[in-house]
Amino acid sequence: MNRTSGQNGGVNRRIVARFRQAIASLVWVSVSAGQGERVGAQDAAPGDAFGFSVAVRDGVLAVGSPTNDAAGNDSGAVYLFQRGAGGWEQRAKLSASEAKPGDWLGHSVAIAEGLVVAGAPLADPAGSESGAAFLFAEAAGEWVQVQRLTASDAAAGARFGFAVGASSGVVVVGAYQADGGRGAAYVFEQIAGVWEQTARLVPPSPSVGSYFAQSLAVGDGVVAVGSMGDDGAGVDAGAVHLYVRDGGGGWEFAETITADDATPGALFGASIGLDGGVMVVGALAGDSGPFTGAAYVFRNAGAAWVQEARLAPPAPAPSLYFGRAVAIHGAMAVVGSYRDDTGATDAGAALVYEENGGAWPHTATLLATDPNQGDWLGYAVAIDTGVIAAGAHGDDDNGPFSGAAWVFERCRADFNCDGEVNTLDVLAFLNAFASGDSKADFNGDGAVNTLDFLAFLNAWTAGCP
Repeated sequence: MNRTSGQNGGVNRRIVARFRQAIASLVWVSVSAGQGERVGAQDAAPGDAFGFSVAVRDGVLAVGSPTNDAAGNDSGAVYLFQRGAGGWEQRAKLSASEAKPGDWLGHSVAIAEGLVVAGAPLADPAGSESGAAFLFAEAAGEWVQVQRLTASDAAAGARFGFAVGASSGVVVVGAYQADGGRGAAYVFEQIAGVWEQTARLVPPSPSVGSYFAQSLAVGDGVVAVGSMGDDGAGVDAGAVHLYVRDGGGGWEFAETITADDATPGALFGASIGLDGGVMVVGALAGDSGPFTGAAYVFRNAGAAWVQEARLAPPAPAPSLYFGRAVAIHGAMAVVGSYRDDTGATDAGAALVYEENGGAWPHTATLLATDPNQGDWLGYAVAIDTGVIAAGAHGDDDNGPFSGAAWVFERCRADFNCDGEVNTLDVLAFLNAFASGDSKADFNGDGAVNTLDFLAFLNAWTAGCP
C-alpha cells in the first residue's frame, strides 16, 4: 500500500478541515445497509448439496454442488454466477468432460485470474478415489474445460482434489490421503500454455492421520497447507505448514505455524485463508467447549509469521463449529459457524471481523433472510472486495439438502459499518484519510489521495439501496 507523502498528507489534512466545517450543517441520513441475496441453481433438486463450496473473485461467484447428478448419480457440478440487473444470475453450469457417477466434482472450488478450479476427490482416473481437479476458463463468452489435473504419482484412495487453491498463475491441489494417509499437495504452473506439475509438497514430519492438505491456501509466492491432525503441539492440536519460492523458482518448506494457545484436539488448520501477508486459520474444535471453535490471524513479519489476533464467536457455546471455514481479504476476515443457532437451530452464520489498530473486533453477523433449521450457512465462505459469499448446502427450499448460497454485499458508503449512512461515516472516512490509513484507499488503486476522497463522496451521496 502506498501511503501519502508528507506533502500530500498536508493537503489531505487541509481538505479534511474544510470538509468538517461543510458537513456541520448537514442533516443525518439513515439508509438500510441491505440484506443478503439468496442464490440457487436453476435446476435445483433434492440432495444436490449446492453451496458445499464457494469462491468469489472479480465479479464471478462459483458454487460447488458435489452430489449433483449432472453426469450420473453424485457426479457433481459447479455453478457460476455474475451480477446482473436482477441480482446474481446463473451464467454457467460446469461439468467435467470425463465426469462419472460418484466423482463429487465441486467438493472444492477456487477462482484466480479468470480460471475456475474444481476438485473431484472421488474420481477414479488412477484407481478408486484417486481424485482429479478440473480447470475451466471463459472463451468467446462460454465457460469451457481447459484441462484435467492428476498427480504425477496418482494412486487409489489419495483423494486428490479434496482441497484446491489458486493465485497468480499457480494452482495447488491437496490429496490428504496420499502416501498411505500422510498427505501431499501438488503445485501446478502454466508452461507453454499447459498446466504442469512443478512441485510435490509433503509435511516436514509425515505421519498417518495428520490430514495434511485437507485444507490449503495460495498467496503470492506462498502456499499454506493445513494439517489439522498434526500432533506437534499436542494430539490433534493441528498446524499449518508454509512453503515459499526458493532461489531456483521451485518450492521449499519455510516454517510450521501453530496457535499460541495450542491445545490437544483443537484441529487448528481445518481451514485457511490467505491474502498478501495476512493469514487466517480456523480451529473448529478449539475454545471453551466441544467444537465451539476459534480462528487465528497471523501476519508475515519478514523472518516469521506472527500471531496477531485470536478470533472467537461473540457468544461462545458448544458445537458452533466456528472456524470450519475462513476467508480473508484486505483488513476483513470472515469465519463460518455453520451450526450457529442465532437464526434457527443449526441455521448457521458467517461472522465478520475487521482489523483496527492491530486488533480484529467482531463487526457483523451475517444470516440468511429466512434462516431455517439445518441450513448450515457458513459451512463454506469466501470474500472479495465488498462481497462475502456463504454456502448453505443443508438448505431444503427445493427439497432436502438441495442447498443454497447467500451473497452479502457491503454498502461502501456505510464506512463505519453501523448499518446507517450518515455523517459518522464521513467522519470515520476523514480520520482514515487524514492519517493515510489503507482503509481510505476507496478506489483500490494502492494509494490514499484525493481520488479516494472523491470516490467516497460519490458513494456517500448515492447512499445504500
